Amino acid sequence: MDSWLQIPENTLEQQYSWTKRKLQQILDTVDVAIWSMNEKFEFIFCSKGYENIFGVSTSFIQENPSVWKSHIHPDDLVIVEEGIKTLQKGEQVVAEYRIRNYQTNIYHWIQVRATPILDQDGHFAGLDGVTTDITDRKKMEQRLIESEQRYRSFFYNHADAAYSLDLTGRFVEVNQQSEKLTSFSREELLQMTYHSVIMEDDLEQTTCIFKSVIEQGLPQNAEVKLICKDNSIKQISFCCIPITVNHQIIGVHGVAKDITEQKRAEIALIQSEERYRSLHQSINRFLQDIHHLPKSNEVENRLIQEIRDVLKINDIGIIEMNEEKEIKLINGSLDLTKLNLPHYHAFIKQSLLINQFELKDEIAFVLGNKNNKLQILILRDKNLLLELDTKLDWLHIVIRYVQTLFDNFGTIEDLMRQLEAVAENPSPPRWVLKLLFNLSEKERIRLSADLHDSALQKQLLYYRRLNELLERKDHPPSTEDLIEFKEGLLEVIYQIRRTCHELRPPFIKEMGLKRILERLIKQTQPDRNYQVFLKTSLDHYELREEITIQLYRIVQELLNNATKHSNASEVKIEINCEPTGIYLIYLDNGVGMKVSCSIDNFTYMGISGMKRRVEMLEGEFEIHSVLGRGVNVFIYIPH
Repeated sequence: MDSWLQIPENTLEQQYSWTKRKLQQILDTVDVAIWSMNEKFEFIFCSKGYENIFGVSTSFIQENPSVWKSHIHPDDLVIVEEGIKTLQKGEQVVAEYRIRNYQTNIYHWIQVRATPILDQDGHFAGLDGVTTDITDRKKMEQRLIESEQRYRSFFYNHADAAYSLDLTGRFVEVNQQSEKLTSFSREELLQMTYHSVIMEDDLEQTTCIFKSVIEQGLPQNAEVKLICKDNSIKQISFCCIPITVNHQIIGVHGVAKDITEQKRAEIALIQSEERYRSLHQSINRFLQDIHHLPKSNEVENRLIQEIRDVLKINDIGIIEMNEEKEIKLINGSLDLTKLNLPHYHAFIKQSLLINQFELKDEIAFVLGNKNNKLQILILRDKNLLLELDTKLDWLHIVIRYVQTLFDNFGTIEDLMRQLEAVAENPSPPRWVLKLLFNLSEKERIRLSADLHDSALQKQLLYYRRLNELLERKDHPPSTEDLIEFKEGLLEVIYQIRRTCHELRPPFIKEMGLKRILERLIKQTQPDRNYQVFLKTSLDHYELREEITIQLYRIVQELLNNATKHSNASEVKIEINCEPTGIYLIYLDNGVGMKVSCSIDNFTYMGISGMKRRVEMLEGEFEIHSVLGRGVNVFIYIPH
């Protein structure tokens, strides 16, 4: 036995002193504080362990036996007071509260176990106790509480359905979103397994994923179909995560997201791409066909056939309505008795600029006005009206082409009637016949040139682009390609409409050549990347309307050519009126061209048209150019 345990065999007083000293050594080495208090709850003894908790020496405590009361956390005073009352009743107390360290001013959590000391009469005479610093334990408990709160907050407030499964696949916890997703209540779900809510077709895949997560301990994702309480089907995407406790997997956490609308949108996008591809093919086919149809009734037949093929409707026709409100079916198959005639009668009173109107069960488009009779295309189909938005662009493009074609037919028919009226005159003046013939021929040449240099070039460009896409069999056209075609076709429509609008510039006679040219330059500014400098000396001269119009057209064509071919940064136009005639000089600093092979070339039909305009006015036309040094045009027109 160790020597320090050997009790001396001297006097009883020495034995007591030795025992007391050894006991004090034991008390000083333990990490708890052992103490005694009198009936006033003043320290009469405390071990050295109290110094670590209270931050003062035992001698200080003995000198200030009541100081500990002032260092109790204010919120915990009630706990201490209740403990004192219990001890005074002669009952043992175990309490936990905070006390401030005298040196650091930091509160420590302590656990106090106190036993009352009663005198021989059973009255409270003091107490003995043990105090343990439990600060670390309290911090751990707080972290556990916070961790639990964070988990519960994440789980129950998750935007998607969150759930937990045990190893058999039974739901052990679900959040509100799980109830919303499945339409089952929490109580119902906790009595079910995942097998009850997964479609049979997807059950095998789901079970394999569930087992894989448990066996391998790795997260898994999948998309399956869910059966709701009302037997509706939802497409969901879910993620399974293993629940691990003490290095053992005890279940699975899962998060499920409703992707039904997303899947519908994906399917709708694929269908939309297929529709756009089909509609663009239809437009190309239709435009190619109607270019070879010389009569309006043949165009009407082809239009009705294409709409029936694309929109899959049969109740379609073209009616003719006059100012007396008389309606006649001129093409297609429509039951006129089903038409809402009062609405059509009201429509004829409105501006003819309104080219489309919708009624309850039908939609109508004005194709044209022939001999003061409206030609109206009518489509009757309730289902069509519900889904027409997806095909309305296609329908507008097709009908706009037909409207333009009918306008051209009307122009040609009016011209033919006038020529016939002149020809039927017993003695028409020769100059009238010659004038009409020349005007007709030159107008055709000018229209051909305008359309060639604008709409036709764009159409050829998109035709080549479409051929390139069709030849790429391994890479079908994308949505971006289709949108590009759509915008291109709309641009062609805009160019054709602008060309039609420019057939006769408004107020050209009233405004005069100078002002109308300034207006032309201002209007075309967005379409060009060069500056135009116009200089004229026309203020004191009144030109004939014929000369004004032709000079306007020539300047218009010069600017068109500069925009398309010159790559110039500057264009100068000078028009001077002299006693002998009018001089027009055009200069640009562009790339120039080979004049010798360009005047009558198809590629430069604009130049050929300008030359013929000048010749019609018995004038002179000259063009000079060198590659890389721009273009110089000289025009002289006699008075």
